[in-house]
Amino acid sequence: MRARPLLATIALASLGCSERSKPATVVVDSAEPSASQAPPPPLPIVEPSTSRLTPPVISTNGPCPGDMVQVFGFCVDRYEAPNVAGEYPLVMESALGAEKWCADHGKRLCGEDEWERACAGTEGFAYPYGVLHEDARCADEKVWIEKDESTITQWPEKPAMGEVTRLYQAERSGARAQCVSGFGAYDMTGNVEEWVVGDKTRHHTYEHVLKGCYWSGCYGGSKPTCTSTNAAHADSFKFYETGFRCCRDAKRGS
Repeated sequence: MRARPLLATIALASLGCSERSKPATVVVDSAEPSASQAPPPPLPIVEPSTSRLTPPVISTNGPCPGDMVQVFGFCVDRYEAPNVAGEYPLVMESALGAEKWCADHGKRLCGEDEWERACAGTEGFAYPYGVLHEDARCADEKVWIEKDESTITQWPEKPAMGEVTRLYQAERSGARAQCVSGFGAYDMTGNVEEWVVGDKTRHHTYEHVLKGCYWSGCYGGSKPTCTSTNAAHADSFKFYETGFRCCRDAKRGS
């Protein structure tokens, strides 16, 4: 049977990290599936679709907005960006793009220490949920898929979108209800790797680092912990598993 294109509408950043609101129709060639074939996975979301661009009504009473959790004197998004329960987390995000996205939403990118504290909870756990790793508690057990890095670097051209779609295995935010920290932040380990502002006392090579690893665990095969860190990439680096979440200072006297 003749192959036909699969159409998907997602909003894309331009080659830089400036314009993020115009929906663009992306055509990804896909052979028509037979009855025995599983349905194709959803396209990775790089920005909420047009139907979801209207901001949800969020209570602003108290130290933190309703879509964030309080961690001592600061607030952390409950979910990975776009910070909406049931949405697929954003990917192909650089640290620079993450900084701008958070600023555009009245927040800032989390600091490394803030991120770790939000993950470890008041008990200082190694994992969001405790001291020992639990299989399938968080999305960190997916089988790694061989990637075509040269194609990914063509982003946002059509071949790169097709390759990122093929590789994408993140789950909807909050899908694993038990993958939550003591403060109430979901998917801190696994799912997508999250950009943060690096702690200067740790003397990283770059200003930003990635935390929590992703859906296939950490490089080398270890399981993601609240201190898992990938400091190997420059601030402009973006890849098929790189996302983020935002922070802000808690309101005083609330």
